Amino acid sequence: MAILLFVNFFLFASVTLAEQPPGFGKVLGEYNGEQVHYNGPSTYVDSGSSGYGITWQCVEFVQRFWAKKGWGPNRWGVNAFQMFDSKPSNATSFENGAGTAPVPGDVLVFSQAKFWSYGHVALVTGVSNGFVSFVQQNLGEKWTDKLPISAQNKIDSQGRYPLVRGWIHSQKNSAQNGKTPQPIPTSTAAAAATAKPSSGQATATATKIPNQQPIPGATPKQPTATSTRVPPTATATQTTRPTATATFTPQPTPTQRSSWPPVVTTNAATSVASTSAVLNSTINPNGASTNVNYAYGTSNVACASLPYTLSGPSGLTGSSSLSGASTQAMLSSLAPNTTYYFCVYATNASGTSYDSVLSFTTIAPRPPASVTIRTDKTSYRPGDRVLFCYTVSRPAPIVITDILADGRQQTILSGNDDGTGDCIEATATPPYGVETLRIDMYDGSVVVATANTSFTIIQDAVCSTVPPPPPNMRYIGGDTWTWDISPSSGPCKPFDWIVIISSGQTFTTSGQNRIVIHQGSDCVSLFAINSVGQSSNGGFCDPQ
Repeated sequence: MAILLFVNFFLFASVTLAEQPPGFGKVLGEYNGEQVHYNGPSTYVDSGSSGYGITWQCVEFVQRFWAKKGWGPNRWGVNAFQMFDSKPSNATSFENGAGTAPVPGDVLVFSQAKFWSYGHVALVTGVSNGFVSFVQQNLGEKWTDKLPISAQNKIDSQGRYPLVRGWIHSQKNSAQNGKTPQPIPTSTAAAAATAKPSSGQATATATKIPNQQPIPGATPKQPTATSTRVPPTATATQTTRPTATATFTPQPTPTQRSSWPPVVTTNAATSVASTSAVLNSTINPNGASTNVNYAYGTSNVACASLPYTLSGPSGLTGSSSLSGASTQAMLSSLAPNTTYYFCVYATNASGTSYDSVLSFTTIAPRPPASVTIRTDKTSYRPGDRVLFCYTVSRPAPIVITDILADGRQQTILSGNDDGTGDCIEATATPPYGVETLRIDMYDGSVVVATANTSFTIIQDAVCSTVPPPPPNMRYIGGDTWTWDISPSSGPCKPFDWIVIISSGQTFTTSGQNRIVIHQGSDCVSLFAINSVGQSSNGGFCDPQ
């Protein structure tokens, strides 16, 4: 996975692609008035030029910054890793760990490595709290970063970058890092002012003169004995580094030091609802008062191109290089079921920093909560099949409760319904009377919709009388009579047995509701028997 990430973000290609990537040239931020532009994938090499190099490669930004400062030519004519050995004539290269710390404006040079065919360069923005901070082009949208630097001024690339070859310092660059001045030891303070500096330090007869680190090759002036914290002067010859003349200003104290652009990180949105969301970020103000804003919109464009702005905290301060301040802002009045893109950007006196764009999708509006429940009949006898069906308007937890005729309640279904409803079979059982099924829909622990249906459990009873024969019943065709004797209305159980007495003879039938009387019978009487009891007699005689 690590190899794949390096391929995606760090590989420099030697082929110019035919089509510019989306967002090419967008402004990611700025440092000391110079904008840092987005190149797209590091594999993309554009055919255009800004006059300072190929747009928008890492080398182009460094050459543009130095050229506008008057520190170097518009083009150095070499690849990134070659810049260390092909610097302008008024610049000095320092090997990584050589003992001299980089200062803002120095060019940080990374070596060639796998997936870094042409190396890489960046612009130092400062050294603070054990880290060297820098800005860069052509590393996706990660235009600011920092790496650990030891007390011996050796930078650790942490495996995220190629090895650091070193840094290039312009002798016209008077920037300092704002480290606390270190007094010269008393034993050294008495040394002659004309002594050769042993480690880049000028000495004088005055005591407690701040320890300065002049640019190698400079010709310091001799200090006076009556002043402290003045630019040291002396004549020194550096045999291992080029000589030049540079003017130094007093080293600032930590409260006077220059600030650097804030370091910003866009974090995932939280508490996403149908019309609102909370935007989150982490901000390192880098020691200067910083204002935080969020940009957002519905188009997937660069952070600086998002159309809407939501103000975050202002006047944020602090200088932690390891962790920043967590900030957030509530975004409201959003459209439901819509994807929004957002990012954080922050501004202090040294510039504006933009982070990459993230997205979230608001929740689709839920339909109103509603439920129904019904049974296939309104009454049942014990042992009958009861079929009931329910519907829900949306996925939700539901509970179906059976409320018996005697008041007892029992849960017969509980769980999450997918919004489609269902039909369920059950068996009717006593107690007799009116029974109710109730369905409740929940949102969390709150019931948001309810419905019920009722039916009757019927107690079996014998029919009071056998249904009378049809009026004017006669022989049909002189052959037979037919008599339908279905149970009468009321809580009657269907007949189990029918007893027929005809012309002194007794006949029984089972489970029939129709009798056939044959010719020759003068009178017929009958009664019905079921499991509950016996009906009263019924019958007729042939009127002929």
